[in-house]
Amino acid sequence: MSSFSPNFLKEYKLVVSDFDGTLVDKSLELSSESEKFVKYILENNLHFSIASGRPFFGIIEKACYRLGLNDYQIVAGGSIIISPKSKKPVWIKHFEPKLAKELISKLLDLKANFAVETSQSVYTENSQEKPQYGAGIIFKNIDDLNYEEVNKIVIFPLDISKDIMNKIHVLVESYKDKFHSVNANSPVGPAYDLTPASTSKHFAVLELIKILNINRQETIGIGDSYNDYPLLTACRYKVVIKGAPKELVEIADLVISREELFNLAQ
Repeated sequence: MSSFSPNFLKEYKLVVSDFDGTLVDKSLELSSESEKFVKYILENNLHFSIASGRPFFGIIEKACYRLGLNDYQIVAGGSIIISPKSKKPVWIKHFEPKLAKELISKLLDLKANFAVETSQSVYTENSQEKPQYGAGIIFKNIDDLNYEEVNKIVIFPLDISKDIMNKIHVLVESYKDKFHSVNANSPVGPAYDLTPASTSKHFAVLELIKILNINRQETIGIGDSYNDYPLLTACRYKVVIKGAPKELVEIADLVISREELFNLAQ
């Protein structure tokens, strides 16, 4: 396989990669192979950006430090583009405060298992920790939330009855034209990532291209899951990890295992 040879990479200026399931496996830890792959991209003078549903602080910040990434990173489901150096957003989209307050109030009434994100913190009811975020997160009480700063709401399926998840589904559907929603199937129903309207990995990649002053034809996207479809459609060359949904495989230029992908940097 020679798709990522230095000759090939000369045509490109930016690689945007999903994090969970792509750069890292279920352990959420970078392997030496994935680290070598990213450094190979950087050594060939390309920008490298992670595009993750996760917030920057915590796991993504740690990964940026280990990889020595100074490029802007896409986080929080595409609602933030952030500088790892300053740890401040260079582009961010917020929920309309009235809408955020209304949604959060209804989720509290439903006793939903959820968290609210701003560019700096994660807020939950009574500061309850959510293990899905991994290490490095300080949880704050949702009572102290500034609704003008909300950029993402995450609804978890764990510890929630099927009846409540069905009600959450109805609630999300009733607002579907007012925000962007990504859902994943689980045994008790869908889990949701909610971000402001006109936000997704697709929109964020297009914004990043503008910030970097490069051409869309000079981008490579790498992903493995249904929520990476928007990321891939924003990029010229599409790399899909084996085992991905057929929708991704159908638009892929290269379908490859994580191990094979990382070996291209050898």
